[in-house]
Amino acid sequence: MARRVGRTETRFIASLFEVPQEGTSSSLEEFLARIVQRCADWFGATTVSLFLVNDQPGWMSLAATGGEFNTIPKLAKIQFGKGIAGIAAQDGSPVLINELSERGKLGSMFGKGANVLVSSMVVPLKTPSGAIGVLNLSRRVGLERFSEADLRLARSVASHLGLAVENARLVSRLQSTVAELEGERAKFRGIFNGLGLAAFLLDRQGRTLEANPAAQDLAFLPSRDKLRRPSERCVMDLNDQATGRSWLAVLNPLPGGMSTLIMEETTERERQRQELDRLNRLAEIGQMTAAIAHEIRNPLTGIKSAAQMIRMAPEEAEEFTQIIEHEAMKLNELCNEFLSFSRPVELVTRPFLLSGVVERVCKLMGPEFEANGVRLDVEIGEHLPIIEGDPLRWEQVLQNLMLNALQASKAGGRVTVGLNEAEIWVEDDGCGMSEDQTLRLFTPFFTTKPQGTGLGLSTVKKILDAHKASISVSSWPQKGTRFQIDFRTRRAA
Repeated sequence: MARRVGRTETRFIASLFEVPQEGTSSSLEEFLARIVQRCADWFGATTVSLFLVNDQPGWMSLAATGGEFNTIPKLAKIQFGKGIAGIAAQDGSPVLINELSERGKLGSMFGKGANVLVSSMVVPLKTPSGAIGVLNLSRRVGLERFSEADLRLARSVASHLGLAVENARLVSRLQSTVAELEGERAKFRGIFNGLGLAAFLLDRQGRTLEANPAAQDLAFLPSRDKLRRPSERCVMDLNDQATGRSWLAVLNPLPGGMSTLIMEETTERERQRQELDRLNRLAEIGQMTAAIAHEIRNPLTGIKSAAQMIRMAPEEAEEFTQIIEHEAMKLNELCNEFLSFSRPVELVTRPFLLSGVVERVCKLMGPEFEANGVRLDVEIGEHLPIIEGDPLRWEQVLQNLMLNALQASKAGGRVTVGLNEAEIWVEDDGCGMSEDQTLRLFTPFFTTKPQGTGLGLSTVKKILDAHKASISVSSWPQKGTRFQIDFRTRRAA
């Protein structure tokens, strides 16, 4: 006999909602098995099966079984609107089956033991959003058959039962989601802590929320102003004057107002670069010595010849004296140029907009282009960043490139100077260069011009190296040349 005392019924309904607590080993399957067993005890059923909706629309799968005589296949399914259970689930009303003639209809629902089942109830599990499954209960031969009172009781607890099962499934999904998130968090923390680089998680104001072991050992940090959440990815060069150490820092914004700061120490790399620069300078000095000897020889030959002519024909001294003076001035200009190139590039840096530099230089050189019949086009984009550097040196770079482009162009030609958020370019449609010439273009004292020392583009390269910007060149014989400067590493923080 099923127990139907008011308080007991309340306790039974309350017991349906005993969901496993977070952190316990109980699974959803174990909880459903307990629910089924409690229903078996409450209704005095010898076979109980619970079917729940699955991912396949219109179908329910076996979720749990209980009772003494359980022979239902594990892969059993019920289709909504088909058979007794499917129709009951669709209609949402419990069904009582006590006629012997109907036992054959229960075979697919209760398994091979249906020939000993004399009384059954099919109870849809209802929630506010609809039926989520069915609970099937039966009693074997020799036990009292289910009554209309049992059916009314089943109807009264059906919604509670549905809510209990749905609640358990939601908790299970939540616990699975939490477990997945914890797994992802553990994975992220493992990567975060395993980085050989110093890594920080910062709030919007630049305060440290988390730091990996490499970051915790770091005594140097940028100022809070530099660490405020940027609007876009920001790359910075950092130096600790007290220790002489240097870092490359990448500040990257995250959703929700936070940001990450990754710092890679570049002290040793910077020292190696400086040593390489020193060796390169020594090589340049060797090249310069040979170039100076070559460049000085021609003026000296002229001076020597003029002096000999004065000795041979004193009456023409005035004319030859002018030649000597002219050649001496050429020597002086060469010496000044060589000395300027041999000195390290000194920068007076400050934040500034490159667009102002481009506009000034183009305005300054515009008349020269017009006088040579070469069209000058200027293309300046929008949303240009502020960069850190020496604006006068950038003007020197741009003037050099524009002068080269002008000299490579014929009357009627065109030179374009462009600027966007990452690059400056100077492009002409002039004579162009061969691949070999392009490869040697920034080598000191290499020139493609009849009159030139070959120091102009080498100076450009030195200035850009000092700014940690890069320059590339593309050229096609008789089609033109394009110089392109990438200044992204110089964006001001």
